[in-house]
Amino acid sequence: MTIDTTTALCGIIGKPILHSLSPAIHNAAAEYHKLNFIFLAFETENPKGAISAMRALPIRELTVTIPYKEVVMKYVDCVEERARELGNINTIINDKGVLKGYNTDIDGVAESLHGIPLKNQSVVIFGSGGVARTIFWYVAKNGGKVYVFGRDKSAGRRLAKSYGGIFETLEDVEKKILNINPRVIINATPVGMGELKDKSLVPTKVLKRGMAIFDAIYNPKETRLLKDAARAGCRVIGGRKMFLLQGARQFELWSGKRAPIRVMERAFDKALSI
Repeated sequence: MTIDTTTALCGIIGKPILHSLSPAIHNAAAEYHKLNFIFLAFETENPKGAISAMRALPIRELTVTIPYKEVVMKYVDCVEERARELGNINTIINDKGVLKGYNTDIDGVAESLHGIPLKNQSVVIFGSGGVARTIFWYVAKNGGKVYVFGRDKSAGRRLAKSYGGIFETLEDVEKKILNINPRVIINATPVGMGELKDKSLVPTKVLKRGMAIFDAIYNPKETRLLKDAARAGCRVIGGRKMFLLQGARQFELWSGKRAPIRVMERAFDKALSI
């Protein structure tokens, strides 16, 4: 595409942001539809300032990633009902100066966990941020009993209380999980990507054949947790599907066009291989 004075801007804000493949899939989709848009990544420690810039420039869409999915809700003008119930947003649309918040993560979560029995099953979730909250909401809605494990005791307890779960600290994780005997274990933390790409919060001794292990991380494609789980004979679910489906929904919100999911998949795989 040729960037000119009519080129419109979309982007993603968060910290860290260098791992993000959102620019790759959104730019590929925009090019497919011949849209005069560019999608960029902005690492920031000032989410409020980023939202102010969105109004001033104007920016058509901002994707929101860790750690700002909850805090940015207070800076937008309105929030869709589903996102309000979830308590976090990952998408902001600038509709002629009115900033509207959406949660598209839930679409990816639902598809990723489709076919996994949750009703009356014990489910362990690591994390207490926006993605963990969205996953917790979905699991609770489908009858699962959720145990939240996290370092931030205050945030973890608030999250567990929100949807009737139980909070656990990261002390004696192996013993606690063995006592819980969960059917599903989910990682919704950054542990496994970036500088932590060789790390996992889940002890290998708790991984058993027949368990379902879902890691919401999509870069790298196969995290330490997923490798450990595969060796143990677990059903493994990576973050690729969740990322692509939430991104496709975002694209449709800001562009008004049908997401070219195959084009976005190819762009994702190409970017991940670089």
